[in-house]
This record gives sequence, structure tokens and C-alpha cells, in this order.
Amino acid sequence: AYVDELGDDFDETLVAHGDYSRASGAEAMTELLDRRPDLDAVFVANDMMAAGAIDALVSLGRRVPEDVAVAGFDDAPVALTAVPP
Repeated sequence: AYVDELGDDFDETLVAHGDYSRASGAEAMTELLDRRPDLDAVFVANDMMAAGAIDALVSLGRRVPEDVAVAGFDDAPVALTAVPP
């Protein structure tokens, strides 16, 4: 639906794939930042990957949400332990 809605404006460089694990979220975030260092927000497929994205951002010296906003999806328990939640 996302690709259909954007049509010709869809930008593949703004998409990275993971396997729903925390590690894959960190890897995908690093991949996205390599491609698009000016990235200021991401929507992540689940909260576990979002926690991994936050891990990667913090390790790279980025502040969440001040520098990069991170939105997860599925309201998993890991969201309660993420910083920020």
C-alpha cells in the first residue's frame, strides 16, 4: 500500500529490510544512515527492530528523538524498556 500510494515518488533508498529482530533493526538503521545521513525520522515494522534502530542511532552519536525520530509498531513489551520509550 505504501508503494502504491507514493507511485513514482517512492524512493527505494529510504527502505531497509530486517527480520523483525533487534539486531536486524540496528543493521537496517545503519544501512539507511549510510545511504541517507540526513535522515531525521524512521518508521519501523515492529518495536523490537525499533529498539535496535535506537541502539544504532545512540552508538553513532545521534539523539532520539531530537536528531532522528523513531516510530515502532506493535506495542510490544520491549517498547517500555527502550530509551526513549
